[in-house]
Amino acid sequence: MEIWMIFAIAVLAFAALGVIWVVVFRSERRQSADQTTRLREGFGPEYAKAVGEQGRSDAEGDLLGRQERADVFEVRTLSATEVTRYTHRWTATQAQFVDDPGAALIAADHLVTEVIAARGYPAAEFKRALEYCHLVDGDLGTRVARSMGAAFGNAGKREC
Repeated sequence: MEIWMIFAIAVLAFAALGVIWVVVFRSERRQSADQTTRLREGFGPEYAKAVGEQGRSDAEGDLLGRQERADVFEVRTLSATEVTRYTHRWTATQAQFVDDPGAALIAADHLVTEVIAARGYPAAEFKRALEYCHLVDGDLGTRVARSMGAAFGNAGKREC
């Protein structure tokens, strides 16, 4: 085999490897961009907060881990009757706060735990449930979790 043939084969092999690398690199970038979009849409304000605190790569890894753990839950929507009952109980608990804040906080804790369990979240692990509530309930879940976290002394810590 002549030297020019060996050189031509080497150039073609190098070019083929370059094309393969470009295709793989573009595919990975597209998957990463798609993943970022899904996380941003799925987590809403929690995505921006996590990225601000941890950086994009670490935040996305954390959020993906939460999503994978949350996928095992069988979260259900409350019936209209349940929503009405819990809403009345919540309103009564808020009214009780003026006269007896300690008892109101205990009642609120029990009520929130009951609602979390009724929805299918891990009620025994309150903080963990707060991590997952926004995955199903979106921005509403984020707002509820923040108010619940503030009510139970978790303000400033990881919120939904």
